[in-house]
Amino acid sequence: MTKLSSSSILICLGLLMVGNLAGWAIAEMFVGEAAGRDFLEFGTATAAIIFLMQVLAFGFCKKGVSGEFIFRGMSGLSLIWILLSLVLPLVWVKDFGFQIKFALIGLSLSLFAFNFEKGRRHFNKQWERQSPFIEKTLKKNSPTLEWEEVGKHLALSVSMHIPGVPRTLESVLSALLVVSMIVGLNLRKIFPIFSMFAWGIPCVVASSMLVQMIALNFLQGAKIFKLEKERGIKFRSSLKSHG
Repeated sequence: MTKLSSSSILICLGLLMVGNLAGWAIAEMFVGEAAGRDFLEFGTATAAIIFLMQVLAFGFCKKGVSGEFIFRGMSGLSLIWILLSLVLPLVWVKDFGFQIKFALIGLSLSLFAFNFEKGRRHFNKQWERQSPFIEKTLKKNSPTLEWEEVGKHLALSVSMHIPGVPRTLESVLSALLVVSMIVGLNLRKIFPIFSMFAWGIPCVVASSMLVQMIALNFLQGAKIFKLEKERGIKFRSSLKSHG
């Protein structure tokens, strides 16, 4: 498990700032100066809320491994913000009616919800499947345990998930999304709005995969907290000293 330090929270802040600058530049370039200002105001407020949640989550790291997983989950919001900042300027396109914008936002949120649920099901399935091996690890006569000893049995992973798309087609869809992003970037001067859609769709799909990662981190944190309370087990923290 990657070590955490005080620089981790600064990285989260830096990524949020990158997202804000990227969204502002795209909005101003493709929609207009007013849209750029509006996005910057909206983006700054959104990034501030995300960062506040991340700071609070980082404070929980001092309480142990469960807190570290919660922070790792929250830190994924910075990456999601960068990706969404590349497509959110579409909201300021005047040619799109409210219904279209509402549908785009609704579909994106639905995809995020489906992927969070996929992460939850995957975690529960792996925990149930590997429970005999996990139990052996938990019964070791040691006051503290490394979570990696438990986590290695789980073999948790993240994969693309779009409801209605068979897993056999996921590799094909991945290639098409890459092509879509490349086409969008190359057509940004000729068909600016189309290009935003072309690179925006892959960004939303990639964000939904990060939602799976967030779910897996939150669930591990919750499971660790529960095990420590119920069984009196203490898992070792990987957090470096702050400062």
